[in-house]
Amino acid sequence: MKKKLIVFSLVYLLIVPGFVAAKKDTIKDFPKSSLGLDLASFTKLGEKLVEFSIFSIDVYVVSYYEKVSKDVSKARAINLNYKMNVSRSLSIKGWNEGFKWMNKSEKNKYKKAIKWIHDSTGDLLKRDNLTIFVVEGITTLKRNNKTIAVTGDPLVGEIILGPWVGEKPIREDVRKALLGK
Repeated sequence: MKKKLIVFSLVYLLIVPGFVAAKKDTIKDFPKSSLGLDLASFTKLGEKLVEFSIFSIDVYVVSYYEKVSKDVSKARAINLNYKMNVSRSLSIKGWNEGFKWMNKSEKNKYKKAIKWIHDSTGDLLKRDNLTIFVVEGITTLKRNNKTIAVTGDPLVGEIILGPWVGEKPIREDVRKALLGK
């Protein structure tokens, strides 16, 4: 029995890193430009402290950036600078709140995109920076300047910035502040 447990443990240790390596290989398949994205080449349009509940608990400072150049038609980015620890489950609740505007047909259309966003969401700690880049149909997520997820699904790019700057944001005052209105 002990031998089987040891063999199983060794097999498990050999297999699990393979899954991690596969994810890294998937990220490497995207253009280098999507992996080397940096906010320094973008222009900040606005910023807003986002608070939660009647007690005004500081959650994060959100900043919105755009970049227009001859190489790229339009690149957009959101940076979230966390002021408190936020668990994955709370972040997913936040995403779901941001997608409440969708009717049944839209939820079906964006089902895979929403799943990718949920799957790419992790726990965030106080002082973490989560940056979401959308450049020419490629969405790149970075945590503290390290790429954590990339997708070429254009539907992800259509909805991922929506909770802050979309036509139906969670809070209109945040949208106005981010767009400099």
